[in-house]
Amino acid sequence: MRNQRLLLILAISFICFLIALLSFSWWSINLPAPQVFDVMIVNGKIVDGTGKPLFEADIGVQDGKIAAIGSLRRDTAPTVIDAQGCLVAPGFIDVHTHVEANLPKEGPFRAPNFIRQGVTTIITGNCGSSVEDVGQMFQRWKRYGSQVNIGTLIGHNSVRRKVMRDATRAPTQAELRKIKEMVRKGMEDGALGLSTGLEYLPGMFAPKWEIVALTKIVGDYGRLYVTHMRDEGLKVFEALEEAIRIGGEAKVPVHISHFKVAAPRLWGSASKALALIDGYRRRGIQISLDCYP
Repeated sequence: MRNQRLLLILAISFICFLIALLSFSWWSINLPAPQVFDVMIVNGKIVDGTGKPLFEADIGVQDGKIAAIGSLRRDTAPTVIDAQGCLVAPGFIDVHTHVEANLPKEGPFRAPNFIRQGVTTIITGNCGSSVEDVGQMFQRWKRYGSQVNIGTLIGHNSVRRKVMRDATRAPTQAELRKIKEMVRKGMEDGALGLSTGLEYLPGMFAPKWEIVALTKIVGDYGRLYVTHMRDEGLKVFEALEEAIRIGGEAKVPVHISHFKVAAPRLWGSASKALALIDGYRRRGIQISLDCYP
């Protein structure tokens, strides 16, 4: 009886061993072949920008693009970065820069000050000031290269000055047509939207209807209206209302650059300005803002 029980146990054990062996063989056969990436980032904790909690995973990069995220222990790469104890995140976007004066006429655009802060994309052409020929600028970057991704707005002050110099008046219809043509060309060449600097020359002399007319062109391309408002001090609320109404009349999203309440007499009223923005948002007008420290 004892011998029969022992044989039964041995038989069951052998069958279990065979099942395990066959399962392992099937699993091994069906494993994807190891990959060879250009670069691997391993042992890091990933913050992917979606708002979900960080997670541990490896990253495989191929041809300059992320090709895999997960456990890549069986894979290899000539360059392996050990991110143990580090967070791995997408590059930051700096939405408010003024790099036009730093653009080389020949050679690549080097931006180590951005790269060292983790900024991989910058938006320039803010506050109404940009290059006049967006297409030419992009062609230069395409030819010579850039360390960062670059997007630009077309600046109202720049195109207005090209047509009207620093005239302290509203444009004539003929002048407005020329400004519109420049804005439309900027959109065609890839500008992300129109920026205004209504606190600066010559933008401070532009009436609201002029900005609305130009912003409607931006709307034709599904782009943005981005503004350094007409006043950030004692008349900040009037300026905020004007910016929002421009976007509302032109039916385009509005972005407020470097939101602030600058006048000491109004310090403490930022919550009131934010409540004003929230009120318009609830009415369906798309408004966003940025703020620098």
